[in-house]
Amino acid sequence: MENNVENIILECNGVPVQAQYRPGTGSEIVVFFHGSLDRKKRDIPFYYQTFSDLGTAHQISIFDPAIERYAKLTSCWYLGWEGAPLWEALSSEIIAFGHEKGCDHRTYVGGSSGGFAALLYSHLDKGSTAIAINAQTNVLRHVYGRVARNYLQTAWPKLTKDEWPLMLPLKLAPLLSENNDNTIIYLQCNSDYLHLANHALPFLNALPPESFDRHVVNIDFDGIHGHGASIRRPTIRHWILASFAARGVIDRPFAAIVDAKRDMDMQDITQPAQITNRSSSFQPSDLRTADRLAQWHISESQS
Repeated sequence: MENNVENIILECNGVPVQAQYRPGTGSEIVVFFHGSLDRKKRDIPFYYQTFSDLGTAHQISIFDPAIERYAKLTSCWYLGWEGAPLWEALSSEIIAFGHEKGCDHRTYVGGSSGGFAALLYSHLDKGSTAIAINAQTNVLRHVYGRVARNYLQTAWPKLTKDEWPLMLPLKLAPLLSENNDNTIIYLQCNSDYLHLANHALPFLNALPPESFDRHVVNIDFDGIHGHGASIRRPTIRHWILASFAARGVIDRPFAAIVDAKRDMDMQDITQPAQITNRSSSFQPSDLRTADRLAQWHISESQS
């Protein structure tokens, strides 16, 4: 266990949810969700690693209890199971935990299926921030369809295929397009084409244009091709700290976030990451599409 990190339990309607807590002294708490877990490579319970330096922020990293309950599942999206729907109960516990620590703002961070959780749980917490990294935004459009089917058929056996999207919050675009007052920082590797095409673009296209004065969309290449870990931890840390710096900004908060992130990048004296070829599934045309989208976002925000 990391220094200064303690194991805790969040009780969610009779379901014990394991977490690790790194104490802070400020009014911010950052909540981390892990992505898909390969049990051959990861110990259970697994926690998204907290950061040694996020200023005065508290940090809590949460393990998805359904992963422990169902040994053959790798992704459960922090949704729970039949008889124990998790999202509203866990959301309430996270908010209460933050209040107990004197925190008045929560930032939810996760990648892939953990990015789905970050967006969903931020949606349930008015005024919060989500930092979603190569996120899944529609469980039913998982790159490997069997992963989603295995979860739904195993954890929710009484529901039919047609009932899945009616009873469970599997599609984030309809939820967040109707009630979207929170801040979203959406980070997407532009060579992770499948998540860009199947999750990022449909989700972002569904958000109302007027909401983008509160949102940041960063489709970029951070030195590593592909999906997992392609947005580096130093980059994620900078975006988290940038979101803190913009807290309380009312007029075009996205600009304050981007400016704070740029300033930190300029001060960063570390060597740039070495480019690796983890994936060859992207084409130059894919990167041009991502670049055009990024330029569109910039032009829209400046108009």
